[in-house]
Amino acid sequence: MDQRDRDHHEHECDPDERREVVGRGRLDLGIPEDLHDTDERDQDGVLLEADEVVEERWDHPTHCLRHDDEAKCLEAGEAEGGIIIPPDGYLKAAKDLCTENNVLLIWDEIQTGFARTGRDFAWQHEDAEPDMMCLGKALGGGVYPVSAVVGKREVLSVFNPGDHGSTFGGNPLAAVVGIASIAAMVEQDLSARSERLGKRLLNGLLPLLSPARGGGGGVESPVEDIRGRGLLVGLEVKEGVDTHALSQAFLGQRILTKETRSRTFRFAPPLTITESEVDEVVARVGKALRSVS
Repeated sequence: MDQRDRDHHEHECDPDERREVVGRGRLDLGIPEDLHDTDERDQDGVLLEADEVVEERWDHPTHCLRHDDEAKCLEAGEAEGGIIIPPDGYLKAAKDLCTENNVLLIWDEIQTGFARTGRDFAWQHEDAEPDMMCLGKALGGGVYPVSAVVGKREVLSVFNPGDHGSTFGGNPLAAVVGIASIAAMVEQDLSARSERLGKRLLNGLLPLLSPARGGGGGVESPVEDIRGRGLLVGLEVKEGVDTHALSQAFLGQRILTKETRSRTFRFAPPLTITESEVDEVVARVGKALRSVS
């Protein structure tokens, strides 16, 4: 790190260009990960609403990157944030912006990594190779808690023995489980499976946007949007829908899911799910929605 050029310059971005990169806004470089909990204010000190934070950053393009930034840690797709899939070109644009400004790019792949989105890692949907990655969850194969930070040799080699340590760092059992999980992902080609079955799940759920399938009996469907990538799919219901009642309806159909970001329900089934099980999920989701319409 001490060999890096620290002579940064603020990067002036065209607002229109930023809109193309940001898309839905929540994945913007430098914008708080949880927009609903932001306390950002405008130049006059007025507290901004969540959506206004995005506009404020667009209006002040020097906020794309701070002049003293050494690294940016970004999500290659938001799961807890409401299943927000970045628009085409976002991942590559983030990579290019960091490269141009000599800033390390770190992708947070804790929820999107290990075949979840139809690629081994979500950044592989575009040419957006990072300098480092944060990994976890699926790395443990569902049997052991494992997390890791991985990166390029020239980045991680700045650490010398004794520079960094942790109580459970290098746990032998965790290492064995992690290696076995990676081997299973490769040998079973789980990325291709996730992409194929994810499309089946998404295409099965999309008709629920219509009154006939989502509402039943001509009643308006409570579904506002269905989106996803691989076996990470979100079903967003309309404002005013009783999400607690819907959660209970899903539970009654033996589907364990809960709303994220207030009204988007996350579907992230095991990567080993079968085609018939995907179809069964779709059928039961429809029954749950119609029961609360």
